[in-house]
Amino acid sequence: MRDGKYTGLIAVRKGSQRIPNKNIRNFCGTSLLEIKVKQALNCKMIDEVVVSSDCELMLEKATSLGAIAIKREEKFCTNDVAMNDVYEQLAKEIDCEHIVYLHVTSPLLQDSTLLSAIEKYKNMESEYDSLATVEVVKKYLWNDKKPVNYDPDHHPRSQDLPEYYALNFAINIVSRDLMISRKNIVGSSFYPYTISEKESVDVDTMHEFQIAEMFYKNYLKGKDYEKYSKLYNKKGIMTKKDLEPNYYGVDPALDKKWDRYGHACEGKRQLYDVMQFKPTSIVDIGCGYNEFLKLTLLYDKSLEPRWRSLNGPVVGVDIACPEADIVAPAHRLPLEDGQFDLLVSFDCMEHIPEEEVELSIKEFSRVARRIYLQIALRDSPTKIDGEPVHVCVKTKEWWLDICKKYFPNATIRRWNRPGEPTEHIIIYGDNKE
Repeated sequence: MRDGKYTGLIAVRKGSQRIPNKNIRNFCGTSLLEIKVKQALNCKMIDEVVVSSDCELMLEKATSLGAIAIKREEKFCTNDVAMNDVYEQLAKEIDCEHIVYLHVTSPLLQDSTLLSAIEKYKNMESEYDSLATVEVVKKYLWNDKKPVNYDPDHHPRSQDLPEYYALNFAINIVSRDLMISRKNIVGSSFYPYTISEKESVDVDTMHEFQIAEMFYKNYLKGKDYEKYSKLYNKKGIMTKKDLEPNYYGVDPALDKKWDRYGHACEGKRQLYDVMQFKPTSIVDIGCGYNEFLKLTLLYDKSLEPRWRSLNGPVVGVDIACPEADIVAPAHRLPLEDGQFDLLVSFDCMEHIPEEEVELSIKEFSRVARRIYLQIALRDSPTKIDGEPVHVCVKTKEWWLDICKKYFPNATIRRWNRPGEPTEHIIIYGDNKE
């Protein structure tokens, strides 16, 4: 166990040659520096965040965000200085046991990846002296006019090529002492921590900057924002069971399906069950046109005053519905910590891409004390422009395991078993240990 103080270190300098003001120029309404500082500050396993720079604007920005700003000497910011000397100096200026070195040029790195990488470093085997993120490379490599990793006379399939690791420098974790003695952020026996190709994107050219912006915009809105925007705005071709795929306005039978989208109020059957928990405030994720929350307000008002529980905010969030109180993806809720007593979601989780599910449930634990989730366990024939709406069809055990990471007392409250008209589970739990 590698205990001690962990410092997140972000080193930036002025004078970027390929992209002027790269670190602080507008990037999807923010900046590469701001994204990385906020990410480090939000990581519960990082004790402090330090920004080292020769640029006053960058240092002021870092301070305003809550980081510690250290002015770097000019001689360690030139294009000619050896990076080994820079690494040594950076480490000497910090008082800690371990350094989590983060590059601002990796804006697509997920919070969950950073957290799990630090957890791995803390508990990794003694044979490793540091951790470095890598991307697995399976390509036909040549050097000095010779193949590196395959025999051209017996040409293999790409999936059968040996794995090579490419350092991407999204995360490097090393002890402060080793960073000083070795003058590097990579040890002699580092643990190769694999991350996705998308997270490995390193912004070094304007072309890469634009690609990263495109990916980041999708992340802000949610991977499937465009799909659900089409559904709510009745654009594209809808596919439904027993009906010919078509545009809105062509087939009256199909139009009824279009019109019903967002109005199904999947939670109405669970209204009484939900209200038995006497929630003081509710947020509904995947709310559509907010019909469930309207029912909760009517139900609460129908009770005698002494039995009413709602006395806080009642808010609906949806990825694309124009009549939701808040339009946002489940994994990035613009809500305050602990703002709600109960978070509900009905037939929404199976619509969330698998890579966003755990991020979403983690976000649920940030904004709400309790969850009540109704999740479909079957695929759906509904598609928009050929894209399925149920993109995360998993077992009840899979869903419960993820929920219990952030809501330790979560249990399956109800399960409609196979053979019934629909197969769902309802998970209820709180985030108290």
